[in-house]
Amino acid sequence: MRIPVACACFALLSHQTVLAKPLQPAGKWVVDFGDSRCVAQRIYGEAGNPIYLHVKAPAVGDGLQLSVAVKGSNGYGVQESAKLTFGNGAPIQLSQLRFGVEKKQVRMVNLTKAQIGQLASASELRWSTANLDHSMPLGPMGNLIKIVEKCRSTLGDYWNGTPEKMALLQQTPTMNTTIRRLFSTNDYPSQAVFNDQSGTAHIVALIDEKGQMADCMVVETSGAAVLDAQTCIIMRKRGKFSPAVGADGKPAKGIFAQRVRWEMP
Repeated sequence: MRIPVACACFALLSHQTVLAKPLQPAGKWVVDFGDSRCVAQRIYGEAGNPIYLHVKAPAVGDGLQLSVAVKGSNGYGVQESAKLTFGNGAPIQLSQLRFGVEKKQVRMVNLTKAQIGQLASASELRWSTANLDHSMPLGPMGNLIKIVEKCRSTLGDYWNGTPEKMALLQQTPTMNTTIRRLFSTNDYPSQAVFNDQSGTAHIVALIDEKGQMADCMVVETSGAAVLDAQTCIIMRKRGKFSPAVGADGKPAKGIFAQRVRWEMP
């Protein structure tokens, strides 16, 4: 899924903060063991106005992507500040990306390994922004994280990303150009320029036997949501890949990993 990042700051949807009140789950957690994704979803609220909480894991690495989606209009990506509170812990200030897709407004953050540990031990999540405040009971998150980790392991094995599978490859996927040629100063998001933000985004991409990218995900955040998002956007839009080569000499699935350093132009 491509998430266009805005080149200018957008106004918030509303300046009125909605106070947090616990949202009731409308069902159990469901984990999608897909061929190119590992996503756990739980739905909250009423049937006519559902709120979706997603936990997504990359095929390799320690990161997790956390997102909450509500009904809304499609639109470009905007970086905002968010506070996430896991259980009784102290609020964590994070950089979130808000965007509209498939008639939903999505707020998305990338979690570090330490933050994932806090999530795993929490029984409730509070997600607060300038115009939204949701409190969601989570259930046994430790068990869910274990299932997501199992899904991650299965996905990594399927895409030849485990150390054992990588050792059998003659060659891992390669990009048919250099990072320096793929990115330009014009790609620097204006919000990151305005906020004087820089950092390194570490991404992994799933490359199939035809050299096509099946997914791109951040495994280590740059600390700026727009820089993380822009990294995968450019990789999807301009990246041309040669697939991995299996032990039999034929094209194979593989995982391409890359660190992209964003420095102020």
